[in-house]
Amino acid sequence: MNRTISQLLGNTSVYTLGRLIPATVGFFTIPVYTRLLGPHGYGSFSLIISAISIVSIIGTGWFDSVIIRFLSDTQNRSFNKNVSTILSMIGLSVVVELILSALIVFFMVRSYDPELFRLSRYAIPALVALSLFRPLMNFFRIYDKPWFYTFFQSAYSIARFGLTISFFLYFQPDVKWIFISYSFIGFLLILIALSFILIKIQLESFTISTAKEIYTFGLPYIPLMVSHWVLNLLSRFFIEVHIGREAVGIYSASFNLVDQSIGILYLGMMLAFYPALVRLWESSKKEGEQYLTRGLKIFGFIAIPAGFGIVSVGDLVIRFLASRDFVPNRGLLILFTISTLLVGLNQYLSKPFELEKKTHIIMGMFISSAVMNIILIFPLLKAFGLNGAALSSCLSLLFLSLLLFGFGRKWLHYEFPGVLYVKIIISSLIMAGFIILVRHWIQQPILQLLAAMAGGGLLYFLACYKMRILRELFAGK
Repeated sequence: MNRTISQLLGNTSVYTLGRLIPATVGFFTIPVYTRLLGPHGYGSFSLIISAISIVSIIGTGWFDSVIIRFLSDTQNRSFNKNVSTILSMIGLSVVVELILSALIVFFMVRSYDPELFRLSRYAIPALVALSLFRPLMNFFRIYDKPWFYTFFQSAYSIARFGLTISFFLYFQPDVKWIFISYSFIGFLLILIALSFILIKIQLESFTISTAKEIYTFGLPYIPLMVSHWVLNLLSRFFIEVHIGREAVGIYSASFNLVDQSIGILYLGMMLAFYPALVRLWESSKKEGEQYLTRGLKIFGFIAIPAGFGIVSVGDLVIRFLASRDFVPNRGLLILFTISTLLVGLNQYLSKPFELEKKTHIIMGMFISSAVMNIILIFPLLKAFGLNGAALSSCLSLLFLSLLLFGFGRKWLHYEFPGVLYVKIIISSLIMAGFIILVRHWIQQPILQLLAAMAGGGLLYFLACYKMRILRELFAGK
């Protein structure tokens, strides 16, 4: 277990770098895209990205968990057969996805909005590239090659942003250049990644029995992930109808800031955590339970203070990155932060179902929470505006967390670190109080941000030390 934890922390640091670089690039895209495209143009971009994500989920998004669950044991005798079957299924799914997206664009978007129709035609190749690129990256996870994963993710984000800026400078700012860059860089890196992956495996024939087992496990992920999309992204379309596209741009910029800031820290750990959990659980269920508990502890230690930090300085960061037109109210930042933390927590709480291959059960839970979101969003959006849309997602995600925790312990009797979370929240409140004082004492925005990050982080670690959080976290007590 200690060796596994050490490997987890080592891989997490590399995967975090793999998230940090794209997120940093993402921060730079916010001022570029928002200032050059404006709220209306950024709103159009956000709507198309949201639509791309739902089609990608139906096509290949569900293969992420399939690859990790079926291929984590690379020494298994059926490994090459499983790889060959999964690669064939990914190719078939991309073809279906391409047909589906073309039908949506030409028969639905065309009659709804000419501007979105024009941009969507450029988005289809970007969608295909994304749908191939994302599942291929999981092969580096199963081979414990975090540096390869980090390289490709970083290259994808840096190169496509650089190419987009080149197009903006040479021609004129237009959302279509973003999608053209996504497509070109995506397909180039896919070819390079495939050359690395195919060296490691021996392709075998497609087997119906293996495909049937994979579909039985993986297909419930489609309604599950569609429900997840409803919980996180559907609100943009309701805002478009009830308030307007500029409001979509403001809402999306704030959400992206919170999601990137917190996701930088905890997603790196999740990328390393799940493959190790599968291997450990296959050998010892008890050690798997202990490992999941440790993962929940580390997640809280990392993500909760990040949430408090972004609530304290998020408006300052958005004003610095974009413009005053995009600055949200504090309530919106708080709701986005809670929702993002719940999304991360739910990734851990859903693992018992995935390990037992009970994906049909969590499918029902996700659908229930998505239906709840659809029911709530209409009255809340009308009553509270953008805050209402965020509140609807937040309440639905909390409902999902309770369902996952309540039923998940049937298969894995892990310990939820509630007392530790309370200590972490207290430490984070101390940090947030210091940041508020810093913002009151210092008037220069950049100095405010630097002092808040340095002093707040140091104070958080000191509070954790005094409350013996670090000892419990790393000594396993």
